[in-house]
Amino acid sequence: MGKWKALIMILGAVLMWSASYPLIKIALLDVPPVLLGSLRHLIFIPMFIMIFINQGKNAFVHSRKNWLVFTGIGVFAIALPNIFQNIGMKYTTASVSSIIQSSGPVFTIALAVIFLGESLNIRKVSGAFIALTGTIMLVGGGSFCFAGSTFCGNILLLLSAISYSISGIITKKGLEKNSPFTLLGFGIMIGFVILSVFSMFTENTGVVTTFPPLIWIIILLLALFPSFIASWLWYKVLINIELSKLAVFVYLMPVFAVLFSYIMIQEVVDVYTMFFAALILGGVALAQKSGPAEI
Repeated sequence: MGKWKALIMILGAVLMWSASYPLIKIALLDVPPVLLGSLRHLIFIPMFIMIFINQGKNAFVHSRKNWLVFTGIGVFAIALPNIFQNIGMKYTTASVSSIIQSSGPVFTIALAVIFLGESLNIRKVSGAFIALTGTIMLVGGGSFCFAGSTFCGNILLLLSAISYSISGIITKKGLEKNSPFTLLGFGIMIGFVILSVFSMFTENTGVVTTFPPLIWIIILLLALFPSFIASWLWYKVLINIELSKLAVFVYLMPVFAVLFSYIMIQEVVDVYTMFFAALILGGVALAQKSGPAEI
């Protein structure tokens, strides 16, 4: 895959994920959070099932290790991030949500060092410390007073970022023996089942009959672009690029998300949020910078 093609694919994925934050914020006004996560993946379930059936019975014949990978993706890339993120976003802004999510590469670096054998150097350690400091301050609302609904929402967003980081490691290993479509297909189906069961037992799913047309349009957009196309693009590029290098593009997400949030829902960030965002993004950028001095 050419360098420019990979760059365009990754930027496209980041733009789609960035636009999802204000769209989710709008949808949460009418849709229970876990139900929203379930519905945005429902549309692709029949498609994946039909495609796999047409591929023959071998499409469903996989080793135990592969099924563990599929389940891991369903849990850590689909179910848990949607639960943590959507519930958390009820108590914080779309802009802050995207900034906290941008701390994910720091956890990805740590996991990649442990499980993928990637190298560790002074820049990665220093950058991780700076980014985590900014994340802790942002989660605490600009102080070390860790209480209140906003703090709880921010903690859930942080758990979502960690979950995505874990899924990145699982996906990287899974791509060694499976196509991006196979990983995405089985991952979405397993994640959908988990989200649906969780929603049925914890939320009023009957409200689905009362959604206005705008909500269904938003759900369709969330399903098509960030859930499917963006994930497929990310998986395609991940085949050929080291995970920790690819994660650097995630720190562009809050920049676009803040812009989209201002355009769509007139959300404005304050100076403290901008400062903590600079700490997080600067730390992530430093941690991602290649260089010598391995530890």
